[in-house]
Amino acid sequence: MPIIALHYLISSSLYETVYINKNYFVKVGVLITFMLLISACSSVKVIEEQQELLPRVVANTELSCPQSNISRCSIDSPLKDLADELFSSTSNNLHSATILDVGEKSLIARIHLIRAARESIEVQTYIWANDEIGGLFAQELIAAAKRGVRVRIIGDQLYSGNDPANLAAVALLHENFQVKLYNPLQHKATLSTMDAVKSLFTDFSKLNHRMHNKVMVFDGRIGITGGRNIENAYYNWDEEYDFLDRDVLIVGSAAGDMQKSFNRYWDDPITVELDQLSDVREHLFDNNKQKTLPDLIFPDSKDFDEVILNATNNTYITKQFIETAHSVSDVLFLADRPQKPFIKDAEADLNTSKKLRQVIEDAKQSVLMQTPYFLISNSAYKLFSDLRENNPDIDFTVSTNSLASIDQYIIYALSFKRKKRNVKDLQFKIHELKPNPDDIEKMMPRYTKLAKHSNPDERRSEFDPEGDTEFDRYDTVAIDSVDGPRIGIHSKSLVIDNEISVIGSHNFDPRGVGLNTEVTLTIRDKAFAEELSKSIHQYIAPQNSWTIAKRQHVPILGFITETLETISRMLPVFDIWPFRYTSSFELRDGMQPVTMDDPNFYEHYESVGQFPGTSLSDEQLKTILVSGFGVVAEPLM
Repeated sequence: MPIIALHYLISSSLYETVYINKNYFVKVGVLITFMLLISACSSVKVIEEQQELLPRVVANTELSCPQSNISRCSIDSPLKDLADELFSSTSNNLHSATILDVGEKSLIARIHLIRAARESIEVQTYIWANDEIGGLFAQELIAAAKRGVRVRIIGDQLYSGNDPANLAAVALLHENFQVKLYNPLQHKATLSTMDAVKSLFTDFSKLNHRMHNKVMVFDGRIGITGGRNIENAYYNWDEEYDFLDRDVLIVGSAAGDMQKSFNRYWDDPITVELDQLSDVREHLFDNNKQKTLPDLIFPDSKDFDEVILNATNNTYITKQFIETAHSVSDVLFLADRPQKPFIKDAEADLNTSKKLRQVIEDAKQSVLMQTPYFLISNSAYKLFSDLRENNPDIDFTVSTNSLASIDQYIIYALSFKRKKRNVKDLQFKIHELKPNPDDIEKMMPRYTKLAKHSNPDERRSEFDPEGDTEFDRYDTVAIDSVDGPRIGIHSKSLVIDNEISVIGSHNFDPRGVGLNTEVTLTIRDKAFAEELSKSIHQYIAPQNSWTIAKRQHVPILGFITETLETISRMLPVFDIWPFRYTSSFELRDGMQPVTMDDPNFYEHYESVGQFPGTSLSDEQLKTILVSGFGVVAEPLM
């Protein structure tokens, strides 16, 4: 994700229009430099204990299910039966693991498990949006709480604490329904512009530290983790922009490790209950007397009837999530500690990034990576460089976003600067997703339905100067005319040597290493790795992605251009040489795919330019400007 403070400062003033004024790159450069200085000078005091508790709210206690009902009126579940079987086994390491590639199926699995829960549900998320998907999850979890299930939710303050009035109503819902926010700046649920500016000056490091974890745990025995937040786009319910994402449904003791991790976050003083936040309390109390608040109103549902029908159909659940599962035993769930950047002790080395480094260091044959933002740190560059030097034949392949498909063009701009290094020096085979891949209906079965309601005007313009000026999380790009919503990769996955798989929240980028907290699930199993590899290679297929390779140069001018480009790319700023080492390539009609090192590559592929699929030159120019002048911010991305 991009620098949080940068968004707060310039989202309203610069990003609301597609036009670039002459001061654009000057403003960006000044702001980035300014924030880096603040970051270098600021320090964060570790939060060791909670503030003294203020008077608590008294929440509803009525139950919809008789207390004598030991099942809490839950639905029957073949996944619960599977958990019973695994936990009664003599082997504590036996697990069932199912890859959840399709957004709608991932939604169905979650709704089913919420309705099947009997004791507890834990939800940890970076984003909880006030949209149809957010409303559906809220209603399902509230219903579970009223059945007698203990429901606990941790959301990151930045994208989960949007409305203190609504959160006040949430605090009163039920004693079994508890919500906390992670790292609430200014001890509030929602930051005003002045709050954000104040935090920028006084608490920049804390402002830039976010909880990126995505975990759901059911009765401590079944868990789901991966890349999906709680928002329409992650479950393919958005009519303008949707993510291709990935989770894993795990049944076994690793789910208990997820629950232990959740408990650690829940008990950490950086995580604060709603009724202790000042702006929420304004809606809860009047002269220390608890108010009576109106009931919550949720967004109207969108076509959820079929989801609910499938979620309560055990034949469907068995076919989709048990018959497709893998029986695995070598499973490791890891979560970064709360307050990760601020605590330096022996445990600081026991984190997700160190584990990722270990599995990559041990690679002998291949590293297959999928990430929305291909932006590797200097230490990661050295890691891959050493691997390449020690094993010249090792295969590095990455599936990532193009400028036309990405949700954050600033990240693409910085990755764009590093393309020559990644392609020439590291010999990465890079494949960038098209915004509307040919196989989209296989990847996203709801695509045709979404296309009927999609608004072309929304897809083709970046920001509407006459529209809402509220901060927009998606730095969307203008694209050529298409029939449906724009698509982007959000999954974070690794396959090492066709045997070790990693799925989680970590983007394999500098933010995940040093700033955000992350989670990963590592599985050593060849059959599981084969399925994950097959899924990633579907994205890589030429009908779905452009291939990044060296441009064909005129022999004499090519040498001069490449030399000047090398010098320019080495500069942290003023990298303004316009000619690039790489280009995007499309497979020619009737030709077979080959790798970029094949001597006949240029006979099979044709160059389609630096930014295929985009239609506004302003967007391309901004990408080049950020690439040239914004690389000083790369460690914070």
